[in-house]
Amino acid sequence: MDTKEISEEAKARFFEEAGICLKRGGFQVGPVEEGYMPVSWQDAPLCRVNGVGGIRYRSEVVRDPDAGEALNRVLDIINVADEYMRLLEKAPQLNATGLDESYKCLNEFNGAVLAAHHSSRGWDFVTWYRDYSGEAVTQGHYVGGDYEGAKRDFAIRAGLVPQKELFSQEQLAEIHRCVETVRDMDLPTTVKREDRMDGILEQIRRAVPDLDARIGQAQNEDGQIADQALWSQTM
Repeated sequence: MDTKEISEEAKARFFEEAGICLKRGGFQVGPVEEGYMPVSWQDAPLCRVNGVGGIRYRSEVVRDPDAGEALNRVLDIINVADEYMRLLEKAPQLNATGLDESYKCLNEFNGAVLAAHHSSRGWDFVTWYRDYSGEAVTQGHYVGGDYEGAKRDFAIRAGLVPQKELFSQEQLAEIHRCVETVRDMDLPTTVKREDRMDGILEQIRRAVPDLDARIGQAQNEDGQIADQALWSQTM
């Protein structure tokens, strides 16, 4: 979209939301200067984001594998925020009785509703079903700022995607652990299979923002199980 089509007010709203999302992702952001918001990682400058989702960065950033991975995470965060902020600029108010707060309707299909509400935490997302009268909503799934999770939930509730064909975030984290274990076992394999496993790991990492925390929790649980088993053997 041409930047001229986006108002200064819309850009300001995008900067506010993008800053919240980046901080949530572990990055630091500075005040907007000359149309760009600076983004830092581990207290070092990483890139700059403009008011329409564009990113500028120095070429040396991508030469550092860790900084390059961090830059990819910024790109993912900004792309997601840019997608829903553009939708919210045109989204109508949700027409439903009984709601205590104001929501914008991002999508509605087959009795399912995807909506968003603005708070001090930024935009929060929820999915509902319409009730039998069609005038109210029920069975809300509140997912906070997880827009991608809200979209998946909406697709399932609307019947667009069968739930059995999707993995949960917990399942993806466990798949990542298993694939990484097999890859690191130094078993006879082929370059093609190694590339496939690396692709799976990268895809899961980009799909599960808190992957490291989930893996850490699973490892702690494994340690507790091992300690219990050892304790049982000594009894």
